[in-house]
Amino acid sequence: MTESGVEEAEKSHVSIKARQERLRSLSRSPETASIVSVFSNSAMAVLKLIAAFLFNSMALIADGFDSFVDVVSAVTVFLGIKHERELVSSTFIIFMMFGTAGYIGYESVTRLISPEPLEVSPLAIIAAVVSGGVCYVMSIYQHYVGKRSGSISLLTQSVD
Repeated sequence: MTESGVEEAEKSHVSIKARQERLRSLSRSPETASIVSVFSNSAMAVLKLIAAFLFNSMALIADGFDSFVDVVSAVTVFLGIKHERELVSSTFIIFMMFGTAGYIGYESVTRLISPEPLEVSPLAIIAAVVSGGVCYVMSIYQHYVGKRSGSISLLTQSVD
């Protein structure tokens, strides 16, 4: 290789390393994690609700609305991180978790008292399993970034 070729290769190597480091730091940023959460939860909410209404699945409807609550939670986390008000956003998420749990508990008891026959589509089950996988991966990512950056909001959201 010529001397100019070696120089060009070294420049290229340094450039690639710099881009790699920028991408690594960006992916570990609490703001980036919260933005990824907003978009992934939005997509999941829309897909779950479409599947829920197509297959008339009450479980997917509940899960779709829970994902919508997760979108609100993710936006709250983003704003808390951006404006350095993470304690406020974490408190909001905790109250939303209790509210969602209360509603699900109420609906569960209501359905136990007045049971209805269930018709479950295999596609609805597949949608629920895929959703669970995506949520699990997001939880791990949020927990990793939250722990690494010390973001209580991301840690709280990773539990949610």
